[in-house]
Amino acid sequence: MGDSTSRRWGRRRYLQAIGTTVTIGSAGCVRSDEPATGGSVTAPTFTETENREIDADLEFTAAAVGVGERALSEANYEERRAFDHGMTRTYELGDQSFTAEVVSQLAEYHRRVDLERVGEQEVARFAVLSTPRVELGFQTFNPLDGITEEALLEGLQSEYEDVRIGERVDSRVVEVLEWDVSVAKRRGTARYRGRSVETHLHVERILRNGDYVTLIGIYPRRIDEEESVHFLMEHTEYSV
Repeated sequence: MGDSTSRRWGRRRYLQAIGTTVTIGSAGCVRSDEPATGGSVTAPTFTETENREIDADLEFTAAAVGVGERALSEANYEERRAFDHGMTRTYELGDQSFTAEVVSQLAEYHRRVDLERVGEQEVARFAVLSTPRVELGFQTFNPLDGITEEALLEGLQSEYEDVRIGERVDSRVVEVLEWDVSVAKRRGTARYRGRSVETHLHVERILRNGDYVTLIGIYPRRIDEEESVHFLMEHTEYSV
């Protein structure tokens, strides 16, 4: 990835803590003597804010991932934003409570498309989120457990709202971070600048090197961006 992108990845930016006590479902527990307890999971809003420190007992930071400049150029996409996202989670295990700072990495990209009667719009979207696996004793947790795909997808891109994901219409095996992944293509609907839009969506989550990597692509059905989305997934890489 380019120098300017790497510098943006390096900035430590934190958001206001979202939820202080939450229930996080166990993901791949080795042993579970006591379940985690707490309240409900609140979907994070990925919005860049000023730097601030978060007081927490533990810190878990994901590796930065994104699409390199050469691949973006070939796909005719541009970077829209790339930054760190911090949130706190409190885990209650038995009679002990741990507050963890969870730092995710988000990169969002777009391609401008010339739409009839509307002109050029940034309707083709691709985003990558890397979230660290939280390890407490013999248990591991996914901080995004309990958040719906629709809520997560709205948070990972900055244009579409009221996203609804429908039936699967196709799938294809794509190599993502040296791992073969079956990526589903689904129909959906969303609102774009106040207008209802029929969309195609690609949402996939994988666990790689201790991080949960979420990749999404969304675009209107009237255009065909499937090959571009798969290309960007294949060229997702760790930041240098």
